Amino acid sequence: MKSAGAPARVVVEAPARLHLGFIDLHGGCGRTFGSIGVAIERPRYVVELCRGAHNAEPGGRGAPRDDEDGAALSRIRSALAESAPVTGPIGIRVIERIPRHQGLGSGTQRDLALASGLGRLAGRTVVASDVAGRLGRGRRSGVGVAAFEGGGLIVDAGVGTQASPPRAAGDAPPVIFQRPLPPDWRFVLASPEGEEGLHGPREDAVFRSLPPMSDAVAGRISRLVLMKALPAALGDDIEGFGAAISEIQLMMGEVFAPHQGGAYASARGAAIADLARRHGAAGVGQSSWGPTVFAIVRGDEAARELIERIRAFAGDRPLALWHTAASPRGAAVRAEA
Repeated sequence: MKSAGAPARVVVEAPARLHLGFIDLHGGCGRTFGSIGVAIERPRYVVELCRGAHNAEPGGRGAPRDDEDGAALSRIRSALAESAPVTGPIGIRVIERIPRHQGLGSGTQRDLALASGLGRLAGRTVVASDVAGRLGRGRRSGVGVAAFEGGGLIVDAGVGTQASPPRAAGDAPPVIFQRPLPPDWRFVLASPEGEEGLHGPREDAVFRSLPPMSDAVAGRISRLVLMKALPAALGDDIEGFGAAISEIQLMMGEVFAPHQGGAYASARGAAIADLARRHGAAGVGQSSWGPTVFAIVRGDEAARELIERIRAFAGDRPLALWHTAASPRGAAVRAEA
């Protein structure tokens, strides 16, 4: 951690992320997981920390303080007590929040935002990838940590198995690709309200029980990432990128189907993804365990048109629906004296 001046107030803005798929659940090359994902502009986790207790009031400019945010702040403060100690009471105001358990990386972004804010209050610069393991983040995927640090399209190399040297304690999976996506690419996102993706102990149990992915599937996904998705992103080929992500999503859906009731966690999400594909989306899929589904299109007009089609299809069924660009940057930390 680097030393810096100790301010009285800090605001941290962290982007959500989409997890587009794992690369290798086989482990035959000495590493498992590996993943591809992207930071997105909306939603965000925005939090204000200051010396001295305060809470946002209902109806004010910030969301009312949530017990989970307060508990996370206490937990992270304890984890950083030696390297970034802050004495006295700390006030927290959550201004924007990423919906929980929707496949958008809310827990990782919250924890890293709070750690970064606490570090600045202590006069330190916290490096997210250095503390992620200490906070219980980045155990399988490095996408959320890398999204916080630098945004863009991300590929990480997963974690070492017993056949390869283990990573240092607390390290996030190494990032092997991170670049901005073309600025006019858009992600149309739909989250069926009232549904949650797999998380917590149940998620951990699923990963412990998964049979090894076949070498053929892991090889195919690896080729799609390296030889199709990444060159397409660099070359502004949205159709090639979308086709690669859609195929990866199909294979991952087959792996996780026994644990989420099908290729998608939600029947509504599956129907929306199919509608988006039939109406010209370059690629479709589900972020992480969902239930959020995504469609990739070019430009705001195409995104708005697709949203109207989805809204008409959904009818009165509650659905969070929006579009966003990929975020070309990571979290922002603003400190005030």
